[in-house]
Amino acid sequence: MKAVVLAGGYGTRLRPLTFSVPKPMIPLVDRPMLEHIINYLGAFGVDEVIITTNYRRDAIINYFGDGGRWGVKLSYPEESLPLGTAGSVKNVAGSLDDTFLVIQGDNITNIDFNSVLSVHRRNGALATIAAYPVSDPWNYGVLELDGDRVVRFHEKPLVDECFNNLINSGLYVVEPEALSLVPDRTFFDFSKNLFPLLQQQGALYAAKCDGFWVDTGQPDGYLTAKNWVLSNKTPFISSTAAVDGAYDGTIYIGDDTVIEPGVTLTGPLYIGDGVTIKKDAVLGSGTVVGNGVLVGAGSHLEGAVLFENTRVGEEALFSEAILSQNCSMSSQIVIRDGAVIGNNCDFGSCVSVTEGSRVWPYIQVASNSLISGTLRRFVAGEIPSGDSPHILRSLSADEAFYFNMDKGRHILYTGYRAESLRDFHSILAKVDGDSIRYHLRGNVNDFKEWASSVLGDRLLAHQFDHAKSEAGDRVDEEARNVLSDVTRRRINELLKLSRRQ
Repeated sequence: MKAVVLAGGYGTRLRPLTFSVPKPMIPLVDRPMLEHIINYLGAFGVDEVIITTNYRRDAIINYFGDGGRWGVKLSYPEESLPLGTAGSVKNVAGSLDDTFLVIQGDNITNIDFNSVLSVHRRNGALATIAAYPVSDPWNYGVLELDGDRVVRFHEKPLVDECFNNLINSGLYVVEPEALSLVPDRTFFDFSKNLFPLLQQQGALYAAKCDGFWVDTGQPDGYLTAKNWVLSNKTPFISSTAAVDGAYDGTIYIGDDTVIEPGVTLTGPLYIGDGVTIKKDAVLGSGTVVGNGVLVGAGSHLEGAVLFENTRVGEEALFSEAILSQNCSMSSQIVIRDGAVIGNNCDFGSCVSVTEGSRVWPYIQVASNSLISGTLRRFVAGEIPSGDSPHILRSLSADEAFYFNMDKGRHILYTGYRAESLRDFHSILAKVDGDSIRYHLRGNVNDFKEWASSVLGDRLLAHQFDHAKSEAGDRVDEEARNVLSDVTRRRINELLKLSRRQ
């Protein structure tokens, strides 16, 4: 049997994690989320999987290849333009000549697909949805059934519009004939477009399912999936691991890991390869520590997830937080439930991050700072060409320069965002001087890095570097004036060059 995995989205709800890797490749305990899905499909006899990809597709292809390692045949059709969920499947209709399965690339589940297939065949359906009961149906498509037939379908209703808690899980059994209703090369969605058409024809059915299911598209769903995977993990301690601490419950410890004396481990938890847990640290239930991580002495991790090569100093406290790869956390840092830290962040000592906050990649945070809410920073997209039109172009929200500031110890967003070099010049004249000081703090020069990595303007980056030196200790009004003059002159130069090209 064939299956289609819908894995082409940008994963915006999981940012900042998805800036560095596509959502299907985010680690979930010991392997990427997509690998859990492929193993799940294989257990139900699926021998060919078509993975619809778009964003950072090379990372998926390079990891999975032809699928031989997993005993399935994998293919990765390209989409020249966004086609939506049903449109993506229509795009590969030529490869689908019999009943097939569809699953979202962010669903972690053990739902019995055979039971869905049985309902599908019994009713001669064109499509059958795996229907699942949840406590928050307003976040999904809500179903009303007459027997097995779907008689009412409401996509993401308001809370008071929910007529029951049975939702569309994103797992489907579909007949190739259903794709005849999907127009070629057109954006078309299963829930919003195809299913209403099938319902009108009386050809849409659903199978009520139980077991485990979660949408990992947001941090709380990801953490729920993490806990479920951990609960099903087989205990293991590598023969090459040096374990001197005390442990209880289901524990997994990888190769060449060192657990120093006085460490307390309470399972279920997972510790990868090449990890060092320093003396007197406490790792509580639900904790996941990726390969190459260092956890400092006396630190306490309770349900936290640390991606590979992150380093944590002494006496840190992380509870149900997610830290992406290559972060450097100093001592006595506190990161609360649901907070998500992007890759390559660098925090000084005694930083506090409040519950549910998010910090974009590559942000340096000074000691004793407080972060509450979302702290954004520019993220470079395509490789800059460096020509005048490119430098002067309108930027995406990801590439924009976010003017943050430090008020007391609280780091916050000023509300100003530059979506072009002209915007940047305009905002410089009115933004709080504390923001300019923040972006030029210590060894940091965010203006220089933005000009170089996003705009691709090495000359402007050099001029911003010189502006910081020229301002010296007067890193607010003097720096504002110098930066403004430099930016204005550069814009005029670029406009003249553009007219000649």
